[in-house]
Amino acid sequence: VFGAIAIGSGLLLGLAGWPQPDRTSEFGGLILAAILASSLPMPKSATGWGTMPLSFIVDFTSLLLLGPNATLLVAAAGTGTRGLSEAQRPQQYFRMLMTAAIVMASTQAAGLAHQALGGTMGHFVWPSQGVPIGAALVAYCLVKSALAEVVVPLCARQRVNRSWAHSLVQSGPSYFIGASLAVGLVEVIDHQAWEVLPVDATPVAIVPLFFAYRAYCGQLHQLDEQQRRREVIDALDQGMSVLDGNGVVTLWNDTLERILECPRHRALNQTVAAAVPALGKTELPKAIAEVLASRNARTLSQVGM
Repeated sequence: VFGAIAIGSGLLLGLAGWPQPDRTSEFGGLILAAILASSLPMPKSATGWGTMPLSFIVDFTSLLLLGPNATLLVAAAGTGTRGLSEAQRPQQYFRMLMTAAIVMASTQAAGLAHQALGGTMGHFVWPSQGVPIGAALVAYCLVKSALAEVVVPLCARQRVNRSWAHSLVQSGPSYFIGASLAVGLVEVIDHQAWEVLPVDATPVAIVPLFFAYRAYCGQLHQLDEQQRRREVIDALDQGMSVLDGNGVVTLWNDTLERILECPRHRALNQTVAAAVPALGKTELPKAIAEVLASRNARTLSQVGM
């Protein structure tokens, strides 16, 4: 019912001449795509900003094709569908509103950056349009990550992710891929180049898309499981770090951050001695090397710094 109302409203607005009278079918199609993308079952980890949701491709396509104002309706249709498909609890409604507000603010920031640098809607002249499109993507990621990782936790009196800037760099590539797909879709729509899509070979197109979707969900489930383990470990009162077979840090909990005054992003993917140089002058690096070589447990009763 919600989908029918959203699509019908979009078509009526398009027929009324807003946002673009010659883009009525595209406007309705993007609203439908946003609803379908948001209705797909996704694990908990997909709700975090760091993992690119499938709806981002639809939103960014709408932004480049119809502009930020029309994209507000497209994004609202997607977030509304996601909120209604989840458990009907008061906190879920609040979460839906916060998600919608973050997506809309990010979309408006991206649209302003795109227009400020001379970006055009629906028709690109290369390579000059690469700069405003890139600026729109950067603005979207910056605003969305800052709101999700800093502003919302502060308003909710929760812990702020102090390494949010580092997570922004890590999550950027997935959003870049999504934005590239969106640019390709806009080019297809603008030039009416439907022949490049395998319409006559629907099974051939659906099968790889299905497996790509399964792989995407598998990755999200893995991230979700890692997040749960990290939350349990961070709740411990003891400092804890985990190293891989090469002696490189793969886990660094919050308590250890406080004890050693070393943030997680500085320790991950480094050796202990590189993360905390003072530890390099103790017996710890030698003990780690011996354990990695012998595979026998060892305890250091005291490490002076």
